[in-house]
Amino acid sequence: MSRVVGDTLIELVYDKDKKQTDLVVSRFNGLWNIEQEVRIGKEILIPYSANNNLIVNECVLLPSYPLEFGFKEELLAEISTFLHRYIDLSPTFEQIAAHYILLTWVFDRFSDLPLLRLRGE
Repeated sequence: MSRVVGDTLIELVYDKDKKQTDLVVSRFNGLWNIEQEVRIGKEILIPYSANNNLIVNECVLLPSYPLEFGFKEELLAEISTFLHRYIDLSPTFEQIAAHYILLTWVFDRFSDLPLLRLRGE
């Protein structure tokens, strides 16, 4: 779960040790804090329950906390390494797929996006 409102980014996080979900709210040029509810006008956002079946059974993996990664090139290299472990792609398409994954983090800024579909035996 994530929401972008103006310059505010809201992300659902899950602390596996505490078995607790929270909302990380980033405002003011990257400063963030953890909150249990966020008010947006008349709407109040609260995190999904930590007992949610998808979270408990790890069908959906959530970050534990925000982490500054560094440079985009490092992130792309790590994504490519992850992809390479599970699928066999040409080097060019591996780079396209890695960039597509970054695109999924800003999908809400577009009205239409292509679907990346991998097929195999």
